Amino acid sequence: MIIFLPTALNYGYSLSNIEPLNGSNFNKWKENVELYLGLLGIDICLREPQPIPDDQSTDLDHVKYREWERTDRMTKLILKQTMSPIVRGSVAEPETALEYMTAIGQKFIQNEKAEIHLLLDKLTGTQYDPAGSVRELNIDIIRTTTRLGDLNVVLPDAYIIHVCFKHLPASFAPLRTAYFAQKEQWDLNELIAICVQEEELLKS
Repeated sequence: MIIFLPTALNYGYSLSNIEPLNGSNFNKWKENVELYLGLLGIDICLREPQPIPDDQSTDLDHVKYREWERTDRMTKLILKQTMSPIVRGSVAEPETALEYMTAIGQKFIQNEKAEIHLLLDKLTGTQYDPAGSVRELNIDIIRTTTRLGDLNVVLPDAYIIHVCFKHLPASFAPLRTAYFAQKEQWDLNELIAICVQEEELLKS
């Protein structure tokens, strides 16, 4: 079930603008969902505690309670609508939308910590494959560090270049020595191009 409300559409923003929550986009998903809910004006259930009417409550208190309940139901529907089926099935649905959002966040914090650990292990354990090429090796290392950056583990280019050199075979020792002896620092594209050129020279 897809919910369309005029307020958000006036801004040219709808559920189709939100990439479904999968295993690697929690921060962006949360940002987009909160924007969408804000445009709809139904994020009150995430910003204010649930009102609990009692015998002393006024008519206005009851109106606020019904409005909070309405926005909470709609927010939970939107959260479920913007999650992939696998993710939706992996998170138990609490009573309120705020608790639901919190549970989803905790789930992905745990997943991200585990992924960071695996990526760091991969980065330090990467080995040069003689049947492959230095281009493949360096691109694999850069791909790993890019994913770490997505997870807020940002590594400077100088360190990435050091890792790339560390995993090159012994035949690249003169190139490594020459690089560390110079003042200029290569960027990652230069590193790949120069290593490929060196590999071709070594093979010839």
